Amino acid sequence: MPAKKANDSENRLPPKQFAHVAKVLAEPRRVEILKQIAANGGHIPFSDLVTLHNITSQTMSHHAHELKLSGLIEIVREGRCGTLHLQRDVLQAYLNEFSDI
Repeated sequence: MPAKKANDSENRLPPKQFAHVAKVLAEPRRVEILKQIAANGGHIPFSDLVTLHNITSQTMSHHAHELKLSGLIEIVREGRCGTLHLQRDVLQAYLNEFSDI
């Protein structure tokens, strides 16, 4: 499922993306990854997360891929290195939608 940016005027997610974000955030490690990205100014090198979580690059890649598909992060690559960037607008749209429940 391709991720969509949150609509700035309404700051809401489409129903399918809302459900996908909820599913992605059901994994506690992914919530922790988002917290670490936010605490690092909204972006963090992929390699730093691998070290912080003491997991393989493949496992971190899986988590990053799921976060990217949900629209919660963007991965910016420079050569072989990648940096994960938090998409605050998508996270805020999810929280807004969730607060209506």
